Amino acid sequence: MENDIVAFWFKNTRKDSIWETTTLPVIEFMKRFPDHVLPRHFHRIRYYGFLANGKARSNIDNIRHALAATANQEPQANQDEGVACPKCDLEQACVGIFCGRVTAAQLVLLTF
Repeated sequence: MENDIVAFWFKNTRKDSIWETTTLPVIEFMKRFPDHVLPRHFHRIRYYGFLANGKARSNIDNIRHALAATANQEPQANQDEGVACPKCDLEQACVGIFCGRVTAAQLVLLTF
């Protein structure tokens, strides 16, 4: 840093990933730098999963191929048979899905 100018180098991925050096005024550098820092307790996950460096291109191609194959198929009817009651052995039916706590009043409304 000289005369309120910061010089730094970076990998320019728009130009065949060559390393370049550039300069910015200190204020502009201080504005841009926090955009590249993760908040505390966050972890960068760039190198995991199907987008990992080595096979990202082939993985994406395989996923696109699989999605195209499933897009052409007819949707199948739901053939789930429900769960049998452990006492009477009759099929149970789903009458509602709740998030969080369920009160007795809510359960009474479901009886029929």
